[in-house]
Amino acid sequence: MRVNHAIDRVIEAEQALAARLEQLAGRHAAEHDIYQLGRTQATKAAQRAQRLEEAAREYGAGVPDPDLPREGMVDALRREASQLMGRSSATGLLLLDDLQETYLAAQRAEIAWTVLMQAAKARRDAELVSTVSSAHEQCEVTAKWLWTRIKVAAPQILAVG
Repeated sequence: MRVNHAIDRVIEAEQALAARLEQLAGRHAAEHDIYQLGRTQATKAAQRAQRLEEAAREYGAGVPDPDLPREGMVDALRREASQLMGRSSATGLLLLDDLQETYLAAQRAEIAWTVLMQAAKARRDAELVSTVSSAHEQCEVTAKWLWTRIKVAAPQILAVG
C-alpha cells in the first residue's frame, strides 16, 4: 500500500504551486490581474492540499500544513517594489519567466493528482476518488489560466516589448 506516497506527492506539489503563485503575485503586483488571480489561485492550491488531510491520516501520509498562503513582510516589499518599478521590458521578461515556471509547477501538481486518482481507483476508494476528481479539475483551471496568460503575454513582451 503506497497510496501514502502519492498523497504526499500531491500535497508537496500543491504547496509548491501555492508558493509559486504567491511569488508570482508578489513580484508582479503592477499587473493587477496577475496579483489578484495569483493570490486567489494560491489560496485554492493550499486548500486543495488541505482536502487530503483525512486521506493522509487514513493512509499514513504526511498531514498537510494548515497554514494557507498569506502575504508576509517579504511579499509586501516585493509588491511595493513591483508597483514602483511598474512595467518595463525587463519586468516583462521576468513576468514571462515567472509565468512559465509557475505553469510547470501547476503541471507537476496535475500529474500528481492523476497518479493519485489511479491509485484511488485501484483501491476502489470512492471517497478519495471523489476528492481527487474535483481537486484535479480545479488544478487544471489554474494551469489553464497560466497557459492563457503566457499566450497573451509572450507576443506583447517579445514582439512589441
